[in-house]
Amino acid sequence: MPVRKCSNGKWRIGSGKCMYKTKSAAMRAYKAYLAKKHSKK
Repeated sequence: MPVRKCSNGKWRIGSGKCMYKTKSAAMRAYKAYLAKKHSKK
C-alpha cells in the first residue's frame, strides 16, 4: 500500500483515513503495521 497525500493536506496509507500530518509519520506507521503483521505471535 502506498502512502498518499489527501486533498486536505494530510496523508493516508492506501485507502485509509487521512489522519497523518506528515509523510514521514504515515511511513513510520505503515512500517510499524508491517512489522506487527509479520512478527511471530
